[in-house]
Parts: sequence; structure tokens; C-alpha cells
Amino acid sequence: RSMASNLNGPLVVDFEARSVRLDGVALALTARELAIVEFLAERRGRIVTREQLIESLWGEAKESVRASVDVLVARIRRKLGTHACLLRTMRGVGYLFGELE
Repeated sequence: RSMASNLNGPLVVDFEARSVRLDGVALALTARELAIVEFLAERRGRIVTREQLIESLWGEAKESVRASVDVLVARIRRKLGTHACLLRTMRGVGYLFGELE
């Protein structure tokens, strides 16, 4: 993976620095939020199932973890503000970061 990934113009995920910048300003993300953004950014343009995300970050798919993912994704969207559309829920499937390839 590259050191930094420019997802869609104003959004940059720097894997080496473990940071996300939006319009040049660092986003204040929790460790879990950052892990979700990095996981999705590595797979940008591809739909990621909720199960793939949970398996990668938690290792198990308990019901409480599923609810946590929804909450974390909602928080990330709030932090993305006007760029929240970059993180889309693909109903019944999972999530998509960026545009479909």
C-alpha cells in the first residue's frame, strides 16, 4: 500500500503517519474510526461487507460489534461533513469508500 492515498481530492489517508486529512486539516478520529477508514481506503472503489470489516478489526461478529460498526460509521460520516458521501452504505451488502471502480 502506498504511504498516502488521495481518495477523492480533499480527503487524504496517510497510512504511514496513521492520519486522515480533509481539506488539509487533520481529522480527530478515534483508533477504531481510523482503523475503519484505513481498511476501507485500502479497498477504495470496492464494496466491503460488514463481515469483512468486523473480521478484520474485531475478529468476531457478535451482535454488539455489528451495532458498534454502525455507530462508528455514523461518527466518521459526521466528521467528514460535506464529504460524508464518500462513505456510502450499500444496503444489505456493506460499505463503499470513494467511487465504484
